[in-house]
Amino acid sequence: MHPHRKFAEGKLGIYGWFGIDWAHPEQAFSEARLQTVADGKSIVPLLSEAKFDDFRSAPTQEGLTAFVGSGPGFSGIYYRDLKAANTAIQPVVDTQCELPGLFSGAFERFGIFPAIFNRSIVFVGYGDGDYVGVFLYRIDRDELFLLTDNRLPVGAKEIVDFEIAGHFLVRNRFAVSVQFSGNTYGVYLATIPTRSFKRMAAPVP
Repeated sequence: MHPHRKFAEGKLGIYGWFGIDWAHPEQAFSEARLQTVADGKSIVPLLSEAKFDDFRSAPTQEGLTAFVGSGPGFSGIYYRDLKAANTAIQPVVDTQCELPGLFSGAFERFGIFPAIFNRSIVFVGYGDGDYVGVFLYRIDRDELFLLTDNRLPVGAKEIVDFEIAGHFLVRNRFAVSVQFSGNTYGVYLATIPTRSFKRMAAPVP
């Protein structure tokens, strides 16, 4: 797949070419073969009346595309697995989802650059009280892992934000860029935990 975001008849979406024949690119990239991953007509999982009106990033690996989608009053991390039996848009988490024990209430927003590797989606999520954490979602096991967050300082330095790269896994360890208060930065390695969180709490009424 070769994904891209574009305006089509005034509507923003994520589109891609699949099964590309690189020996004949003039045929592979014809408009007739362009498929929609998600657009303003797509059904938003868990929010039956909602519609997407913005998309951020769209990393793709082996038919799996993840993206940040948003609309009036919501945003979330979503994916489509075009090699699965069910190719519909699937939710990871959205701004109606809570993770009790980490922060109060539901997620408030998400970093605009999720990453994909080994059938997993990694993203930065933000919650109440300046909470920020890096999460990993395993598609094959429907499990959500907290990789790291800002509840504890590093030494005496308070963490205010994280950045992730598209390819940051080294065996079972991951690298993450950390922004500290005072506008200083560092890059750290940590190990993926064995315990996962319940993926989604009940949507907020």
